Amino acid sequence: AWRRVPAHERAYSLGHLLCKDRCKDDKSKFIEIGQAINRRDVWHEFTEKWLLCQANFPGGSDFNRVRAVGVPGSFCDLEIDTKRFLERVRTNLGTRDWMLLRRVCGEGWAIAKAVSDISPSYRDSTLARFREALDAAIEAFETARRG
Repeated sequence: AWRRVPAHERAYSLGHLLCKDRCKDDKSKFIEIGQAINRRDVWHEFTEKWLLCQANFPGGSDFNRVRAVGVPGSFCDLEIDTKRFLERVRTNLGTRDWMLLRRVCGEGWAIAKAVSDISPSYRDSTLARFREALDAAIEAFETARRG
């Protein structure tokens, strides 16, 4: 049997989130593997939050029986909190980093296409540019959680 692997897991398993130039000795390789895991996790977290913000009104509702306007409070509060959090992340990121994350992690673009559209000077080193964006996202997520 086979299963569809999420993009962040596929990139991690193929070694795309690991900077091989930084793996000179065992200590630096251990540090870079930890950073690759952090990149994968922030990619996954951004994707989950992005999809939550794009969610539609809950399905299976009977609009003929609705007496008040609105959606259930917990759904609405969670979505509002997530949107506020992502806005704090966006303010802590550079414009191009945010656009890369939004396109690759949120909208599912290919890494090479998104990087070449947003940062044409990185056309030959798209994975390195995307790793830079993920590293900036790690810091932005930590700052957004604190503030």
